[in-house]
Amino acid sequence: MDYEKLKLDKQLCFRLYAASRLITQAYRPYLDKLGVTYPQYLVLMVLWETDELPVNDIAKRLALGNQHGDAPYSANGTRGHRQSYER
Repeated sequence: MDYEKLKLDKQLCFRLYAASRLITQAYRPYLDKLGVTYPQYLVLMVLWETDELPVNDIAKRLALGNQHGDAPYSANGTRGHRQSYER
């Protein structure tokens, strides 16, 4: 087996992880001014594009899978129905 290929700097997953961290660091100064984290920013972006999504749909859009079970709550925290807010 070629153990050289198994070294950390040869792993694609590590390169993607490092790139992701650099992108998150680049966003941090802007997000700090807004008082949100990068994951919160991503959720806000999804809601900006399509308002009033259930939590499960937001998770799918962000490729989070079904980590919240079958949470029957919409993004605005209501159960079973959608509520609109004036902007």
